[in-house]
Formats: sequence, C-alpha cells, structure tokens
Amino acid sequence: MSRGDSVDEAEPFLPPSSSSESIETPIRASKPVLVRLYISHSLSTWNSRMFEFGAVLFLASIFPGTLLYASVYALVRSLSAVLLSSWLGSMVDRSNRLKAIRQSIIWQRLPVALSCACFVALLTTSGPSYISPLLFAVVTLLACFEKLAYTANTVAVERDWAIVVSDALQIPRQDLFCKLLAPVVISLIDSFSTRVAIWTTLGINASCVLVEYFAIAQCQNWCEIKKPMIIKMKEKKQPLMARIPNAA
Repeated sequence: MSRGDSVDEAEPFLPPSSSSESIETPIRASKPVLVRLYISHSLSTWNSRMFEFGAVLFLASIFPGTLLYASVYALVRSLSAVLLSSWLGSMVDRSNRLKAIRQSIIWQRLPVALSCACFVALLTTSGPSYISPLLFAVVTLLACFEKLAYTANTVAVERDWAIVVSDALQIPRQDLFCKLLAPVVISLIDSFSTRVAIWTTLGINASCVLVEYFAIAQCQNWCEIKKPMIIKMKEKKQPLMARIPNAA
C-alpha cells in the first residue's frame, strides 16, 4: 500500500469545522431579564397551584361529610386539560407569543376571581336548593378555563426561549418549590378560616396580575431581538433525521 493511500485513509470523512462553528456560544440573557422570567413563571405556578389545592379544601368545607364535589371538580378540571391541551398548544403556536401570554395571564386571574366570589356565595348561601349545585357547576367550568389558561401560559413561555435564556434546571426547581409550598400555605390558612383562605387566594392572584403582565412582556421583547439566534440554535440541536423533510 502506497504512502498516499495511507494518508487518504487517515483523513476524516468530513472537513474540520472552523473554530467559530465548533464552539457554540450559548445565548444568555442579562440578569434583569432572567429575574423577570423567574418572577413571572414562579407567580404563575404558585397562583395556579394554590388555587388548585385551595379549591378542593374550600369545597370540602362547603360540602362537609362528602368528597364527591371535590372529586368531580378535580376530575373535570384535569380532564379538560387532557382533552384540550393539544388543540390549545397548536393555537398558541400559531399566535403571537406576547399576545398569547398576556391573554393567558388574564384568563388565569379572571376565573380565579369569579371562583372565589362563588365560593364565598356558597359559604353564605341560604336560598333555594338549586343555588348550590348551580354555583358548583359554575366553579367547575371556571376551573377548566383557569387550567387551560395556565397550560397556554406554560406553552407560550417555554416553547421557544425559556430553555435558551435561562439555566435549564432553574425553572423546574421553581416549579417544584411552588407546587410543594403553595398547598402548605393555603392549607394552613384554611385550617384557621376557610373564608380567610378564599380572600387570601383572591388577593394574591389579583396583586400578581400587573407584575406578571409587564415582567413577561420585557422578557418577550428580549426574545424578539434574539429570535434569529434562538431559531438557529434550536435547529442545531435537532437530530439529523428530524431536519430531513422526507425522512419518514
């Protein structure tokens, strides 16, 4: 075998990439952008989890001696997310991100406020017998809207850029922290007074609307500036077969 053949066999099949392409610089947002992202996402998760757990406690106090109402409430709420999440995600994917996020925030907070009003009415109702089942049906329907809005918010925030602009482990940590601590807080308040717990849920949700609304808008503005770089990075992370249109 000649020396030229041995050199050819030792050569790589693909030419070496340039230094600028081989070293991929991650996209990092500034600290204020990350802080706003974490605040908005934490508040959304905290409020959703506190309302989800608190509503079951409220129904258990309103209808003592049976868990039927709380079980039906939780089942219908979860079932709505299972059945409509795929459709909702496709709608969010086709819509403007900032508009979708803002609408999801409003549609999270509005059902919570109306639900709290219904819970207070259920605690104090002394009217006809059909009032309680009617209010329960309204509360259950509002819970479905709140759950779907939270799902839309999560999809809209994390779909394109949350993993890129932040530490991939930070948001799951925040989710776990909020999902564990929020039920503890609302259950402690409910053990003191169900009425106080309802008003606390309403107050926290109402006070967080503007903070979430403007914090996530500033993060989205940063995302729009870096959007070409983010799209390029996402394409590089896709497997080779996923980039071939007729691979299937």
